[in-house]
Amino acid sequence: MKELWGGVENTLLSSLNPPATQTDIHKLEDLINAKLPDSFKQAYEIHNGQKILSKGIFGGKFFLSIDEIITEWMIWSKLQDDLFFDELDVNADMQIKAQWWNKKWIPFTNDGEGNHICIDLDPSKVGRYGQVIEIWHDDNKRKFICDDFGVWLRNIIT
Repeated sequence: MKELWGGVENTLLSSLNPPATQTDIHKLEDLINAKLPDSFKQAYEIHNGQKILSKGIFGGKFFLSIDEIITEWMIWSKLQDDLFFDELDVNADMQIKAQWWNKKWIPFTNDGEGNHICIDLDPSKVGRYGQVIEIWHDDNKRKFICDDFGVWLRNIIT
């Protein structure tokens, strides 16, 4: 994981936060009532997202800190609890459950308009725990990106 970050650290180090603490990671795991994939935790143990007002490092998407993940997750979860998504049709790739929102989807990027790349901790029967998916707040498509966060990060950085 350190080698992967090395590729972007030299040019973007000023925009990356210091490591997340174990307390930060456990706070998120406790909230979502699930274990995060090791590669995801390892990445956050190196950099806890980006500093506010930095340019998004993942194709213009902002890399969220643990606290920002929690904020975004809570917004989506509240909307789900309020039945906001109940009548909405979904077009999900076969690896993803056909839902508008799932509390086991953990957003780790934000494009500034409510769209996210997420870790999926509740995949469909043909999906994989910890797969990377993309969701848009105003589009019914739920897109599969990659089987594993570590592989996704490697593909983005290299």
